[in-house]
Amino acid sequence: MTTTGSIITTVLEKLKIEYHFVDNSEVVLAVTLAEGFPPHYIINNILGINSESDTKLCADKAYTYELLSKCIEMPKTQSYLDPNGRYREYRQFSSQEKIVQDIKKNFQLPLIVKKNTGSMGSGVHKCETWEQVASAVASIFCQDSSSYDYVCVVQTAILIRREWRVLMYKGKLQFMYEKDVSAATFKGNLSPLHWEDSTANLVSDEALQQQIQHFLDPVFEQWQLPYGGFDVVEDTTGKLWLIEVNSHPAFAVFLRDNDPEPLKQMYRIMLKDLQTNYQEKASYETNT
Repeated sequence: MTTTGSIITTVLEKLKIEYHFVDNSEVVLAVTLAEGFPPHYIINNILGINSESDTKLCADKAYTYELLSKCIEMPKTQSYLDPNGRYREYRQFSSQEKIVQDIKKNFQLPLIVKKNTGSMGSGVHKCETWEQVASAVASIFCQDSSSYDYVCVVQTAILIRREWRVLMYKGKLQFMYEKDVSAATFKGNLSPLHWEDSTANLVSDEALQQQIQHFLDPVFEQWQLPYGGFDVVEDTTGKLWLIEVNSHPAFAVFLRDNDPEPLKQMYRIMLKDLQTNYQEKASYETNT
């Protein structure tokens, strides 16, 4: 059982909600939320709250940008289709060279070039020269590589002073933590919590929490995402930017460095809401 799975089962037991594991590895939970209803399934830290389309919107960085960039500050982003990939009938450019030419026309260095559906910092390149941009594009579009993606995303590089992971449920900030690299060593992965000796520091500053809540409020006027982990950064001028949204954020590093209570409290709220939803469905079906 994972650490997060152990926390979820602890919360279920406190709420007196019945559950059992489906698999011998104790990864898949079958949870009984209403009598006479089929079980609700939880896999690791995926509670099944977001819809399939919400999950896709989070996973696809180009879609996220197109959806949210008009209502919240995000780094300028452009996506490019592999000119030699399986969807070549939709391509805008016939070669990688022409893609790099378009990037030169529309962006200034430095740039972030990354896989469209990457995670945990995989396939992310910070480019200071146009030669590095061309190399990063070629790396992402290398079809013989296990890290291949048929969509490459180019973003303006933000000069980051601070970065946070913000856990939001039903549009409300549940808790947030800073991805602290002040005493860390860069080891090749640009994702802050993959630096050696980086830490996840729980934020207790209420004024900062209110500032981040206010910054993210416009997202939920545009997109009623039930649950997500929002990566928010502050640049060297003090301006806030949304980098990306995660539909099922992981908590291994947070739990390594912090008391689990904020995560337990969030899961209590989410699981009680799930139980209420199931019970309301059961009552409706009984009375109709």
